[in-house]
Amino acid sequence: MFLLVFPENVLIIIISLCNKEKTMKYDYIVVGSGLYGAIFAHEAKAKGKSVLVVDKRPNIAGNVYTEKQEGINVHMYGAHIFHTNDKRVWNYITQFAEFNRFTNSPVANYKGELYSMPFNMYTFNKMWGVVTPDEAAAKIEEQRKAAGITNPKNLEEQAISLVGTDIYEKLADERRIQTNNSILKTAQDMYNSVMNLL
Repeated sequence: MFLLVFPENVLIIIISLCNKEKTMKYDYIVVGSGLYGAIFAHEAKAKGKSVLVVDKRPNIAGNVYTEKQEGINVHMYGAHIFHTNDKRVWNYITQFAEFNRFTNSPVANYKGELYSMPFNMYTFNKMWGVVTPDEAAAKIEEQRKAAGITNPKNLEEQAISLVGTDIYEKLADERRIQTNNSILKTAQDMYNSVMNLL
């Protein structure tokens, strides 16, 4: 037995489709036309299966949907970066769209000091003057012990146990993260936002 939970308007569409046409039969009903749903539907159709795709949005592609505006593809739900080192995946996905070369190299600005993100040896060197991974690990362990964290109980403690209190306080806790047009002010807010998506 499967329990499927749909957004209310998608469930109404499915019910009305089923009630309208008693003769409509599909091998698969795919809820959501994001990357997974679209690829599944494409592959099933290529193997001769009948597929009905329903989505609560009026467009396909889920969160990676774009619209052309003045000759530029604009990500309507926020920018997305696709990366893989698997040649099979790259060859498969590039048959559907042309991809632009992009290197993601974000920088965090904490009170006028720039730190590379995600955290790496350059970040640790700038923060503590360490030059080897072992030195960085020792500094993080020192800060984890000073914070009294033996078994992380929440997102904040997990973050401190991974990167130490200095980096957490300067770059994670103070960082403002924009998601779905709302500003998340703390790691706990980010955790709550992520949990709400599930």
